[in-house]
Amino acid sequence: STQRHDLLCRTAANHIRLNGVDVVREVRYANEETNHARARPGDLDLWTQDGNKSTHWALDFAVVSEYHNASKHFITTASKSGRSETIRKEKEKIKKHRGSFKEMDVEFAPMVCSTSGAWGHESNRAFNDIAKNIAKCNLTSQRVERFKMRTTLTNNVMKSVARSYELIITFT
Repeated sequence: STQRHDLLCRTAANHIRLNGVDVVREVRYANEETNHARARPGDLDLWTQDGNKSTHWALDFAVVSEYHNASKHFITTASKSGRSETIRKEKEKIKKHRGSFKEMDVEFAPMVCSTSGAWGHESNRAFNDIAKNIAKCNLTSQRVERFKMRTTLTNNVMKSVARSYELIITFT
């Protein structure tokens, strides 16, 4: 849902910013063909530093549900199907957007999380690079910072899902 997407973007921006990395939300990228700026797909825009190498990232967030049918509320296969849904959505975003970002020398990363908490493979590249920068700022380890970031974001998505189920149960 749009609410989960926005929650994920806000949480990520706040977490990254509070840990010493500059981040901008809803960046507009110029479309050279039409000369108009468009707000998508750069949900978050940030720069990381590794020695002399600076990397400009465009992060595009999405939350996918592994439940295509509203009557299926069983969590038996949620983790497995959640991962496959994240990978499918990542491939879709990469096919649509990565080429235009490469031309601008921007690393594009689809940050796709499922409602069961599974993350896609592509998000790990960004998590690793951002965590490395946060670790330098906080004098901690990259592994700890990556875990904190993923856990914070995942917990917010899953709390949102739990609240929506709570509302369903309350009204039935």
